[in-house]
Amino acid sequence: MPKFTIPVGALTTCCLLGLALTARAEIPTESYIEALKGNGFADLAIEYLQLEKSRPGLSKDEEMELDFEIASSMIAASDELTDLSKREGMLEEARTEFEKFTKKYPSAPPEYKGNALVEVATIDLQQGRLAIIRAQMPSNEKRAVKLAGTARDYLSKSAKDYESAEKLFKGEYDKMPVYIGRETHSDRMKRQTKTRLFEKYIEARFQAALARFYLADTYASVEMPAPDSKDKKVLEAHKKEVAKWAAEYKKLNAEAEKGFQEIFAAHRQEVVGLYAHLWIARCMADRGEYRRAMGIYEQLRDHENQSLAAFQRQVFYFYMLAFAGQKDWHQIVNQATEWLRTNVRYGREASYVGTQFELAKAYVELGQTAKETRDKNKYYLEADKLLDRLVRMPNQYQGLASRAKLRLQSLTGKTGGNENDFDALFAQANTKLDQVKDEASPEQRKAILSEVKTLLNRALAASNERTPIELINDCRLTLAYAHLRDEEVYEGAILAQALAENYPTWRGAPQAASLALTGFAWGYEDADKKRIAGFSSRPEVDADLVQKVANQILLRWPNRKEAADAMMTLGRLRYARQEYDQAAEAFDKVSPDAVNHGEALAMAGSVYWDWYKTLTLEGESADKDKKKELRDKARERLAAASAPLRELRGNQLDRQTYINDAMLGEVNFEAGDDEGALQAVMPLIALIKKDQLPADIEHQLRTGVMITALQSYIRQNKIDKTDELVELISNQEKKQGDGGGNVTLVFVRLASKLKEQIDRLRANGEQAELDKTVASFEKFLDKIAGRPDHDLQSLVYIGNSYVELGSYQKAAALLQKAIEKADPNDPEAPGFVTRARMLLARSEKEQGNYTQAIELINELMKENMNTLEIVNLRGEILESAGDHSRAIAHWKWLIKRMKSQRPKPDAYYHAMDRLLDIYLNMVPPADKDRRLKEGYKYVSFLLELDQDLPANWRSRFEKHRKNIAESLGIDLQASATK
Repeated sequence: MPKFTIPVGALTTCCLLGLALTARAEIPTESYIEALKGNGFADLAIEYLQLEKSRPGLSKDEEMELDFEIASSMIAASDELTDLSKREGMLEEARTEFEKFTKKYPSAPPEYKGNALVEVATIDLQQGRLAIIRAQMPSNEKRAVKLAGTARDYLSKSAKDYESAEKLFKGEYDKMPVYIGRETHSDRMKRQTKTRLFEKYIEARFQAALARFYLADTYASVEMPAPDSKDKKVLEAHKKEVAKWAAEYKKLNAEAEKGFQEIFAAHRQEVVGLYAHLWIARCMADRGEYRRAMGIYEQLRDHENQSLAAFQRQVFYFYMLAFAGQKDWHQIVNQATEWLRTNVRYGREASYVGTQFELAKAYVELGQTAKETRDKNKYYLEADKLLDRLVRMPNQYQGLASRAKLRLQSLTGKTGGNENDFDALFAQANTKLDQVKDEASPEQRKAILSEVKTLLNRALAASNERTPIELINDCRLTLAYAHLRDEEVYEGAILAQALAENYPTWRGAPQAASLALTGFAWGYEDADKKRIAGFSSRPEVDADLVQKVANQILLRWPNRKEAADAMMTLGRLRYARQEYDQAAEAFDKVSPDAVNHGEALAMAGSVYWDWYKTLTLEGESADKDKKKELRDKARERLAAASAPLRELRGNQLDRQTYINDAMLGEVNFEAGDDEGALQAVMPLIALIKKDQLPADIEHQLRTGVMITALQSYIRQNKIDKTDELVELISNQEKKQGDGGGNVTLVFVRLASKLKEQIDRLRANGEQAELDKTVASFEKFLDKIAGRPDHDLQSLVYIGNSYVELGSYQKAAALLQKAIEKADPNDPEAPGFVTRARMLLARSEKEQGNYTQAIELINELMKENMNTLEIVNLRGEILESAGDHSRAIAHWKWLIKRMKSQRPKPDAYYHAMDRLLDIYLNMVPPADKDRRLKEGYKYVSFLLELDQDLPANWRSRFEKHRKNIAESLGIDLQASATK
């Protein structure tokens, strides 16, 4: 079964996701509306949907979808209202809208009717819960019994409606075919419909059991007031009524548990089974069977599916309820305090709110038993903070929290004042927000931002029709900003986007859109935030969100600063996705008058350079004219960015300016402009010498510019100029602590860069430039090889570079020195010694010293039979030595080792290629016919039966077969026809 999630609303502990949003004509804003409702901004969702409905040209299906969503959003909006009368009014308004919906669309599909039935059942469930909250209010003590009766009426009707919806969905599900294929689009749509109907059927069934649980709870959570009279008959009647309530509670609790038991029995392997098991335990705990309940809680807390974070939070809350039932107040304080701090971002969930209430109760109880006045006051103060929050915010504990606060006031002798004022709360929040300093610890910052968000939510709850909408939106925008500062990216972005969408003429709309863009881009770029904050699992969906908000800004406010920021964000998004053409276009469109024009130029230069390097990887197939165009554009943008970047930073060098100039040096070098490269990087190197670079410019960036300078000097054959740089690199390495001053790591990067350059020149056929570069590089190697501060690693890499240049005699001498230098106590030495011996074997082979080469490689094979590079080198040495018999045996041995692998590795095809090449070119005439026939069998087998044969190897083996066939006189065309 697909993921079964139960997001907990302010009243409905289990209002299942998705009941109202499937089997209807899809609108592009569906996930956006759900996000608004899920994050407490249902009022903004309604405004947005009403704007959508006013669009001309809507189809009948789209209009029906919007009508349904507006009514559904009203239910969610009721959760956000503190005033109970307003909440009840909003729910009744939603009921009226669903009644209109049913009359307006009498021919709606059955699944739609089931959805509407579920929504009406949810309205009754919430009205029942609201009646319970009223019954729990101290001011309604005399009306508690009547209000409890009202709650029961609502909840009974809710359970019946859920059961009716369950039957409807089950009936539609049973009409679907038992087996549905996967081949056609129609099949896939049927499968989706069947899955959706099954989910809705199970959800309705679960909700029916939940409604019955709350129905039972009306007999336990509402306190029957004691009679005023002391008359025995009155007291006896009251006692009987209490006993009747207890019996009714026990009966209904058992019915609810039975409903959960049936779901658990049928679906124990699915997520809904976990929730059913949890509520079975809750029923047990509410009857006082704490040991059994806590056993189940323990089992569910340790459940291996860690993706069910919301479920685990609900388990924790139920655990706290069990501790409260056993009056284990210390356990609640010990566990709940840290849990609330860790899960503060989920402060709207009933699990979080409920845990706050249980902790407040624990503080009150501990305060009563505390012996020291100081401890008593501390407990009461903490309880007061929690209860004050619960009383003022919409949640299912308002009634109980009001009663607990009244009791606390009687214990402390204090009464609360009127602090529920929009202006005062908004001002407090802004003052508190100013206290969030960059240098604060993450814990301090999170604690302050949590207070800020609480104050802002209280301010919004305190607003009314007299509060100007501009101020309300200012408060909402501040809340969105606080969410983003607290790394609650999705909540902040979705709220800011709603403000910009719904109030485009409001003075804060551009800032809201820009804030939304920041949040969505952050969520797209940061995979971890996406996992935590609920972004889509599909990058293209999140990218479309960023694009949508950016387009909105560019269209509505093209001449504002936010437009330039939007273009930069779009550019970065496309750059991250390696969509170089669109990224470059975005950065190039940033106006020269924009403050961030220098950054745009630098980013454009970086894009063009990465684009160039990507084309370079394509080798000879790359478009040379396009490469030159990209390289020239990179040079132009990077050179133009340098001055405005420095001006923007007050002529101070920062990380971005450093990277820009370092990249300009690299691009100039690539373009053959050695003087331009040195002109870009030498000022940076001067700052390195003086140790005047900002701390955030890391070691690798520092050495990168020195490598560019070294490359330029080497290519100019100014080897004497490299001494100072090598010494500077050595000192930098010494500061870094990488091997007591050796230049190994930097040299490796330099050698890699020069090898890329040499390979490119060789591929392009630029022989004169190639010879010049090889000679200069070898001269540099000669100079650096004579330094006294080398270690084993650096000697091996220099030897490797000599091998790459073809200076095998020099390579052999240096590699022998490296092997002798190895420290037997160094744990890393064996790896470098093996590398050195392998390079030495290659050098001996290239010099024609085959006996020494074979002796070296055989020793290495004994020690490293599974190292592919060594295995391949042995085959190459045997071939070069003309020992075709041993070479054939070697490659056959390697082929046999990999024959059973599926798919076969590249090394298998390489070995087969070498074997066939030997058959064609090395085998003596006396044995050639036999070997070629064997080779023809091998290659035919590969080409005809290997389904995984890569295209590049297929073309290679087809050439082998053609050549072998010609040698054997086989007519391939006739053979294929036969």
